[in-house]
Amino acid sequence: MTQVWILMQGEDFEGGHITGVYATPEDAREDFMEAAARIDATFTIDGALLKGGALTVHGGCDWLRLAPYDVLSKPPLPH
Repeated sequence: MTQVWILMQGEDFEGGHITGVYATPEDAREDFMEAAARIDATFTIDGALLKGGALTVHGGCDWLRLAPYDVLSKPPLPH
């Protein structure tokens, strides 16, 4: 099964949005570090959690998550 890594960020109790989709976590490293630095500069990072392969960083009311997702492939629908 194919896997992609999705970078998301948002605010507690406000939801979030996808900021990038990557083939590997290494491909996401620069974008993750830049976003984490912005959170740290604004609120100071107050927590980090690695769970189920996903890395989540939290600061103030903002969060950032890089998580693996399986891509389901199915045959195309007939026209």
